[in-house]
Amino acid sequence: MIRNAEVPLPDAIAMASRNPARETGLSDKGEIAIGKDADLVVLSPELEVLPKKPPEIAPPRFLMVPPGVGEPVGSTVV
Repeated sequence: MIRNAEVPLPDAIAMASRNPARETGLSDKGEIAIGKDADLVVLSPELEVLPKKPPEIAPPRFLMVPPGVGEPVGSTVV
């Protein structure tokens, strides 16, 4: 889009993120800020989306559980 329309990069980013979020009333979307959803896309210098494939994440081999975790706890809702 940006290569063909000759739109400055900041304007193109706003057109693809902030503006649609505002128009659709999604107050927790459209910009990187405290309290907003962290939906991010990483672009290469050539404006290609990175990474093409999500990195492989190995499952944990062990889980350390602190003392007291998983034990019943008495509570009262008032």
